[in-house]
Amino acid sequence: MSTRLDDVAPFLACSWDVLWFIPVARRGYYAVEQETAFGWGWIWVMRVGGKLLGWLSGTKPLQGQVEIHHVVTAGVICSWTAGILAGLVLYLLTLRLTASRQFAKLTWMLYILSPSPGPSISPYTEPMYALLSFSGMLLLAPSHASLAMQRAAVDSIRWKEAVKGLVAVGCFAGATAVRPLGVMNVGYLGWELIVRPLYIQPVTWRKRFLLACLFALSAPAVFAPFVFSQIQLYQQFCLDVPSLNLTPEWCARRMPVVYTYVQEKYWNVGFLRYFTLPQIPNFLLSAPIYILLVYTHFSSLPSLVLPIPFMPRSVFLALNRPSSIIQERWIMPYVIHSIVWSAILFFTSHVQIILRLAQTNPVVWWGAAALVSGRQRSIGRRDRNQDGKDFEMGMGGRVYLGWLVFWIPVSIVLWAGFYPPA
Repeated sequence: MSTRLDDVAPFLACSWDVLWFIPVARRGYYAVEQETAFGWGWIWVMRVGGKLLGWLSGTKPLQGQVEIHHVVTAGVICSWTAGILAGLVLYLLTLRLTASRQFAKLTWMLYILSPSPGPSISPYTEPMYALLSFSGMLLLAPSHASLAMQRAAVDSIRWKEAVKGLVAVGCFAGATAVRPLGVMNVGYLGWELIVRPLYIQPVTWRKRFLLACLFALSAPAVFAPFVFSQIQLYQQFCLDVPSLNLTPEWCARRMPVVYTYVQEKYWNVGFLRYFTLPQIPNFLLSAPIYILLVYTHFSSLPSLVLPIPFMPRSVFLALNRPSSIIQERWIMPYVIHSIVWSAILFFTSHVQIILRLAQTNPVVWWGAAALVSGRQRSIGRRDRNQDGKDFEMGMGGRVYLGWLVFWIPVSIVLWAGFYPPA
């Protein structure tokens, strides 16, 4: 890399992937294929912010290179701001879905206690990705009152719904620009535009057709930042080269996507590639979050029951009778997304990155809140348990909080010293 370590040593925030962000943000383009493993959206934010700080300080870029301290400072400011706003949006999302101010507040407080605080205090992608993803979810999420209805109140598409949906698509597209994993957010569009009108809150066939057309038009927008970046990189590395001998090997692939090639070659990302004996410590370090997700996914199983043809209504109601706040129907699309998301991280990626990516998945925090709160209520009742007392923390909640008390300071020390997990 062109950036020397002693140039960024004064910045505690500069660790791990940040050292890849900085040179690209300074010059404004990818120079080597290894740098293409990181989404251009966040790097662009750091560059624009660095330019703005340079303009405010009266510093002119030298040969188009933004000053390193301006880039880092801008990244830290944007990351901190995005992290604070992401927590607020998660609170609003939880409140809208559950109508429980107490559960939403507990979710927000646990979100602040991230098991990997390093990225939250560094110019990392996770806070911005979380903010954009949560914002899109909030804009698409139906209110708790509408979730209780068996049928949609209006069969026509209101202009407010259309505007909110358009902004949600923009948020999901922005998330994809920050992290390519954002393409998975298209599932939320499919749920609200296809699945819900078909199975959950049936509407007329006319509206179903209109919603299906909207999905066909909006879904490509979520993929667009990733697709266009890969096209541009193919142009840069495969076509705009002085000699065919200098063409990278991935250019000859049937699907010449540099992102997957770089992840495989330089980061050893692939199905079961991380399942080796030297990686056992990373599996153990990340195990608490995976265990929490397994608990949440299994606890939410009643919400995944959909009505099927010829199923007696009494049977459906018996199977779909929630006894916990995370077993209500509202959590279904988020749990499905979380199951796929966690499987991808566990089987094809570096397992330990879930410690920092956890702050981008709301199901992690809903599960943690349900675990910490002990006996939970069902939505629609007051914020107390059946005995009329406040929530009582169970053994699982005590274990989780105890792990946080131990792990958070340890992870900060490891992060600052360039030790895994990262």
